[in-house]
Amino acid sequence: VFVGHQAGVGNTFSNNVGIGHQALFGCTNSYNTALGWNAGRSISSGTRNVAIGSASMENGGVSGDDNVGVGHYTFNGLSNGEQNTVIGNYAGDALTSGGQNVAIGYKALSATTTQSNNVAIGRTAMQLSSSANCVAIGNDALEAATGDNNVAIGVFAGRAVTSGGTNVLMGAYAGYNITTGSMNTAIGYDAFQAVTI
Repeated sequence: VFVGHQAGVGNTFSNNVGIGHQALFGCTNSYNTALGWNAGRSISSGTRNVAIGSASMENGGVSGDDNVGVGHYTFNGLSNGEQNTVIGNYAGDALTSGGQNVAIGYKALSATTTQSNNVAIGRTAMQLSSSANCVAIGNDALEAATGDNNVAIGVFAGRAVTSGGTNVLMGAYAGYNITTGSMNTAIGYDAFQAVTI
């Protein structure tokens, strides 16, 4: 089913749904769904992908499978990444080949490209991050982390973490000033906030 100017142009496969200007334009596989202006325009050989929102999966040549992007500009550079789920405007917009990531919130996980196995929930959670295997729950949690295997739960938890890894930070502002320190545990409001490592 295709509705909209040039929606589904070049599509020769079945079980696709594209609604909106150039939605699923040039798609070469089945079971994809796109809703919005240019949504799913870059889905090539990928299958079982869902792009909802203007410019969701617009660029990148999506060959990966089982991705779900909901929001304006989600997955805008996605190529062969698989099994990612992002919800929120600009969430996961730089992701290319990373897989098994979950991002919920405005600009959550928006700089991550090839990294995998992250969970970022909250406005700008892991926004500038290039980490793998991290959990960030809360606005600005692990905002700029490059170290792997961090857990930060709470607003601004681990916000300054850069190359530090394997930290557990729970509570609002927990580990707020940790940058390169690793293997730290901070639990409670403001825990480790004054510590700079």
